[in-house]
Amino acid sequence: MVQLRFENLLPPLKGKQRKPWIELTNQAGLSPAEQWFYRWVHNTGLAALYPDADEAIAALLIHLPERTKRYSRNISDPSSGESWLRLVLVTGELIRLQADLCHPPITVAVHPSTSEWTEGFEEISSHKFSAARHALGIDKHWMLVFEGITEVAPSSQQLLNAE
Repeated sequence: MVQLRFENLLPPLKGKQRKPWIELTNQAGLSPAEQWFYRWVHNTGLAALYPDADEAIAALLIHLPERTKRYSRNISDPSSGESWLRLVLVTGELIRLQADLCHPPITVAVHPSTSEWTEGFEEISSHKFSAARHALGIDKHWMLVFEGITEVAPSSQQLLNAE
């Protein structure tokens, strides 16, 4: 049995504020499980700050110039670094994790899905994507798959006691 434990979470960021979690609740294509995940990240204080748009665009143009130009027409909010990273870098949600006080926190891009996403895995695992993430201070990129859950969000028991 695997049990997720969140005893050593960092406190929520002070000073800088993230925009409220509103656009994800209305986004087409997100399953209830994915919507639940995004809400959970924000409610637990795990959400990391996204870089500003200028920083995101600069790093993406250096490391992923063709992809950045191709997707630039589809950015929902060009003034948001979050919009650029979600679409071009396929980040999903950025979270901050820290094992203990002796180790610095890491930033992880977590991409939730209700099915395995195999066609893009090689691309996001590439050296170019890795270099772009590194330039933006993102240490890891995880794929979180909610298997067989499409109609309803998982209960807290399903997530905490996954076998």
